[in-house]
Amino acid sequence: MHQRRGGVAWWLAFPLMGLLAGLFALLLLERRKRVHQQGPAVSPPAPSIVLPPEEDAPLPADDLTVIRGIGPKTAVVLAQAGIRTFAHLVQSSPDSLREVLSQSALRLPNASPEDWIAQAKARLERQTAP
Repeated sequence: MHQRRGGVAWWLAFPLMGLLAGLFALLLLERRKRVHQQGPAVSPPAPSIVLPPEEDAPLPADDLTVIRGIGPKTAVVLAQAGIRTFAHLVQSSPDSLREVLSQSALRLPNASPEDWIAQAKARLERQTAP
């Protein structure tokens, strides 16, 4: 005959394990459905569109710090005034450059805008030379 171990029939373990496995599977399916409804956590990157350059597109900035007497802080002040390229510097007058410098917090007693313009002109000539 059947022997009882611990007062509970051993065959009851199988239906209980099946019931637990079914509940676990239902929980996983519900979670998957919620995640699917929410969509991806990170949206995919938008495709990049390359537009042709406009006629009035700004020129890329030149490194004005290669000009003797213009350091990084002075270059920032000049860029804020719209002077970002050697061509901009050549088109500027020494008086307008002094005015830009006087309006900034920089104190450059030895600044030589005439020399900056001459160096920028020489750089432009080197760039356009064949």
